[in-house]
Amino acid sequence: MQNPEEGARRDEPLESLLRTCERLLSKDERLLSKEERLLSKQKGLLSENESLLMENAQTIAPAAPTRFKKDDTTLRWWAMSATFNRSMQAQAFIATTDAEAFVPTVLDVRVVRGKKVRVRRPAVSNLIFVRATEAAVQRIKDRLTYLHFLCNTEGGRNVRIIVPDKQMADFIAVAGETSSPEAYFDPSALNLQSGDRVRIHGGAFDGVEGHFVKMQGRRRKMVVVSLPFAAVATLSFVPEMLEKIQD
Repeated sequence: MQNPEEGARRDEPLESLLRTCERLLSKDERLLSKEERLLSKQKGLLSENESLLMENAQTIAPAAPTRFKKDDTTLRWWAMSATFNRSMQAQAFIATTDAEAFVPTVLDVRVVRGKKVRVRRPAVSNLIFVRATEAAVQRIKDRLTYLHFLCNTEGGRNVRIIVPDKQMADFIAVAGETSSPEAYFDPSALNLQSGDRVRIHGGAFDGVEGHFVKMQGRRRKMVVVSLPFAAVATLSFVPEMLEKIQD
């Protein structure tokens, strides 16, 4: 006849195994629940990224071909976007061609291996201006698949933005003399119409034309040169050097 105590001892390992299985199952359920939450979060981020891509696509959507002649050799400044902030990478490649590129940059102080170093970075993410013929800029764009034309919508069509030579020269003159992020502004946030259009005489900005406006948070007015997607201000100049341009 079986001893009850012996039977109970034989059952103990089985009960212990069952309890272990229950704990593992409970742990698996918690891990599964955590994975489901992460998956839901990833879906939300994916949806958000898709929305951002759609918004960007409206800005850098493929433009309708311009109406220049196929054999046109005129050099023009094209406003472009190098996605994922690769404007300086694009500029380095364009330097190996017959075209010209300009990327407005600023200097940042960063700590590298325990030492402070000054690093140049784009002042406006993705923004690059390319000076080339239409055929040449298209060849560059075919080579750099991340490079896109910036466009304005006119009459329901996307029209590539071309910056006039004088306006671009003024922008480069001012941007080339500053490395401060404080000099750059979002053009859409500026009320340029409230200021006089002026021309600077003498100094580093001789001949530069822009708008003489009061900037928010600044004590005095500045001369601002504005381009599509970027505006740069002269941080120092003598007001007596300004000439008001009559309309």
